[in-house]
Amino acid sequence: MSIGLVGAIHAAVIYALATGLAAQVTSKIIQEVQVAVVKEKPPDIKPPPPPPPEFKVPPPDYVPPPEISIAAPAQTSAITNVQKVAKVAPPPPVVTLTPPKAVGSTHNCETYYPPLSRRLSEQGKVLLKYDIDTQGNISNARVAKSSGYSRLDQAATQCVNSRWRSTPAMRGNTPVAATLEAYVVFQLR
Repeated sequence: MSIGLVGAIHAAVIYALATGLAAQVTSKIIQEVQVAVVKEKPPDIKPPPPPPPEFKVPPPDYVPPPEISIAAPAQTSAITNVQKVAKVAPPPPVVTLTPPKAVGSTHNCETYYPPLSRRLSEQGKVLLKYDIDTQGNISNARVAKSSGYSRLDQAATQCVNSRWRSTPAMRGNTPVAATLEAYVVFQLR
């Protein structure tokens, strides 16, 4: 039944095409269109404005240059113009400051790493300021910039105060006291 219906639709379409039904439908759909070309009116062109009048600038007033008279120096004999020059003492020699130096491998604080900080994976750099006296003894270690963990800061301070050794700073051949800064790094390996 469905095959018969499809065959009937095909037969109707073929009949419509053969009898010209399609030509009649298309002629009704297509309408005549008329097209006309209209020229636009050109815009009005205004003439440019007249140029401004020329103004003549008067020349500046003439001011004569001042008269300058230079007197020639009186001539004197060269013998009378000799002056005695005092001898200047040479400047004192520059005394350089030699910074202190670490003694041995004392500047290692690995043994001061707090065990609790190791278990908690705390790491950081502590910037310490410390004083060195004329014998090279280190004292008064204090935190200048924290690592972020108080346990590491305290361990670094304790390490510097108890373990670090140094030669004193020297000015020429004289030992002098100095204040230095150093980083103590606590890093898990």
